[in-house]
Amino acid sequence: MKDQIKIIIQGAVTAKQRPKASRIGGFIRVYTPTKTANYENYVKLCYQEQIGEMFAEEGIPLACDIHIYKLVPKSFSKKKTIAALNGQILPTHKPDIDNCAKSVLDALVRVSYHDDSQIVSLYVDKTYSEEEYVEVVLTKVNNKEEVKQSIRGFLNEKQANEESTIQE
Repeated sequence: MKDQIKIIIQGAVTAKQRPKASRIGGFIRVYTPTKTANYENYVKLCYQEQIGEMFAEEGIPLACDIHIYKLVPKSFSKKKTIAALNGQILPTHKPDIDNCAKSVLDALVRVSYHDDSQIVSLYVDKTYSEEEYVEVVLTKVNNKEEVKQSIRGFLNEKQANEESTIQE
């Protein structure tokens, strides 16, 4: 079994919405909104297609990196688009990054790991891209030094990818 996995979720990320409640015959029913439920099911499907098996059993600590790639708005000028693709302009509009992470983490419960309490380190970012997708990297870690190494390793890989994109 690997110590690190990466999955790609094509398409726009959907932020976790607040639970909804309705009254039926004097009882209150709390449910997950359809948009959130559909996105979480899509994330599960992507995981099953790309990995196919449980990554970390109960009690194994994990570091998680979530990278959200958003399309550059059509309203951007050519100059602004180039700056956005080079990382000089970052997406500060909705959806909120914490709600995006929550929808991805909740979707992977009992599919990739037993419970999201196993996540001991979380790094999330949003950047512009020519394609809209989410990249999730899960790494098994044993101690704080391994957490730092997983973060450094990913940031170095990301920087190398961005530099090669700029050169193209």
